Amino acid sequence: MLAFHAERLSGSLADPDVRPQVAVSARQSLLRDPTSASAAVSLALIAEIEGRKSQASGLINYALRMSRRDLRAHLWSIEAAVARHNVPIALHHYDIALRTSKSAPGLLFPVLSAALSDPAIRNGVAGVLNARPAWKDLFLNWLSSNSSDPRSAAMLFLNLTRRGVDIPWTAQASLTGALVQQGAFAEAWQTYALSSATGDRRRSRQAAFDNVPEVPSPFDWNLPAVDGLSASLQQGPHGIVLAYDAANGAGGVAARQLQFLPAGQYIIRGKASDVTGDVRPFWQLVCADGTELGRVILPTGTASFVGSVNVPTTCPVQWFNLSMPLVDSPEPVNGMIDRAVIEPVTARPAGRIS
Repeated sequence: MLAFHAERLSGSLADPDVRPQVAVSARQSLLRDPTSASAAVSLALIAEIEGRKSQASGLINYALRMSRRDLRAHLWSIEAAVARHNVPIALHHYDIALRTSKSAPGLLFPVLSAALSDPAIRNGVAGVLNARPAWKDLFLNWLSSNSSDPRSAAMLFLNLTRRGVDIPWTAQASLTGALVQQGAFAEAWQTYALSSATGDRRRSRQAAFDNVPEVPSPFDWNLPAVDGLSASLQQGPHGIVLAYDAANGAGGVAARQLQFLPAGQYIIRGKASDVTGDVRPFWQLVCADGTELGRVILPTGTASFVGSVNVPTTCPVQWFNLSMPLVDSPEPVNGMIDRAVIEPVTARPAGRIS
């Protein structure tokens, strides 16, 4: 209780009137229990704030010999190592603090993330994560959603992959989305491509709508929320299908997938089933800047569809969309897509659908 009292007051050590109270409680605690790491740290913080650096260092080292679980001791050690530009020692204390303290992630993840722009620190962090500490996945998921520098995070992910360290898909998908939002499309594709499930960038992915992750990246099928327009992946007669349904007055993009197609000639092909209604949706390829490159309107009933499109060098990133025109009809507009793909014209003889 004496050690706890000293620790509770140590947040106010800037007030000279508080320090004697902390010192008395901490010393009494150590007299009763010399293994009290918390009491030693409280005395170290007083020594530090009063300029007795050597004494503070000795007390911190004593505390760490008594216990590795005092977060304040590790925070002090991290600051001291950073002041000496000793990255390995700083990361050593990061690792132990994150292994032993539940409150450490909230304090240390933002600092660690901000430091990743330094190649030496980034490589050091990759080395620590290579040992698969218990906080690895927690940090990677946090980093993918909260990093102020997604490019540095992407370089860390690449470093980890080269070391054979597995990266949670949730982190991979989230970071890919963050990079896309920043317009870092090359880095986004590289991050997405770390997954073994990635396809060739010269063609769209998940043509049969199978193996779509529960948490999709922009390079997987996404189903935007649009009022009056619903789309879902369902089990069809012969496999997974993309089912859509549009009410009167609805319109917009029902499904989309980001592409990173090189310039060239491509074919949009696929098969649709039970397409009904006077208004028919269409597949379109659109540049990231909104310029449409081409479209293929779905046939009514059950039939294959095919069309060609040219991707110019001025359009390095594209969206492959299933779009619904504005519905102005009381008739229901719905149907199913069994397959949809965009691929180079040399991939298959023109007109052949599978």
